[in-house]
Amino acid sequence: MAEKIIGFFSVMYSKFDADFSPVTKSLSVSLETGLKETYGTGLDLLLIRYRFDGEVNEFSEWLRPVSNYNKKDKSISVRFVVRHKDFHNCTSEKRKIYLRNTVLNSIDLVKQRLIKNKHIAIDFDLLFEDAKAILDKWLIEDMRSKLLHPN
Repeated sequence: MAEKIIGFFSVMYSKFDADFSPVTKSLSVSLETGLKETYGTGLDLLLIRYRFDGEVNEFSEWLRPVSNYNKKDKSISVRFVVRHKDFHNCTSEKRKIYLRNTVLNSIDLVKQRLIKNKHIAIDFDLLFEDAKAILDKWLIEDMRSKLLHPN
């Protein structure tokens, strides 16, 4: 089982956001149990941060989607501002597809940001492919469960 290479954090502003935490926990467990031990020595944590409908001013860190790489912690974060109309009005399946896509987009954004640094040793292509396979399985199992056990 891999250490937590991909983590989630959310900043919530309304009661509707309570639906988000159980889904990211489920996703996090799937990724932790499915990802390999290591993808290299250059990245210990890719933190995916979500902010729900909060005010974002012109000086906000949220305007820059990818943070600076932290050499000491070997970490980096990717930020997504989630609008109520784009997330909460969707079905649970579309929400999960959104989360799947943000994880894959995060890996790609970080790869593009860090690929210039030759000293950061991580196999982003393998991480992307493994994460994609795990995320697709996570979506299929959820849909299968809903078909077999409708409300």
